[in-house]
Amino acid sequence: MTLEKKYIPLANYFSAATKPILTLHLTEIEKIMGQNLPHSAYLNQSWWKKTIAPSKHFHDWIDGGYIDKEFEPNHYVSFERMDLLAKNGGNNDNANEDILLVRPAGHSDARFLADLQKI
Repeated sequence: MTLEKKYIPLANYFSAATKPILTLHLTEIEKIMGQNLPHSAYLNQSWWKKTIAPSKHFHDWIDGGYIDKEFEPNHYVSFERMDLLAKNGGNNDNANEDILLVRPAGHSDARFLADLQKI
């Protein structure tokens, strides 16, 4: 997966992280990135949960072994470590498989859901 250049430092941060839960203020995330987050990242939980094209930013934490847990608009976002391999006995055979995230539909998903219903 190719990331946008501005998100590479964030992906590196999550790859090196080891804590079970990371709570980062949005300004801390911007310091890690060295750039500003988009306005939607400050206001919408859906930005942190978005896992559909053309978005690729979620790979920063998913590929690092984390999933977003909690979001407080204009303040912080918390991530929880996914220790799937440890729970499955440490088997590394599935390490390269895609991860399927199931989440509640958000307001920003309406157009995609309508298109899906048409299909």
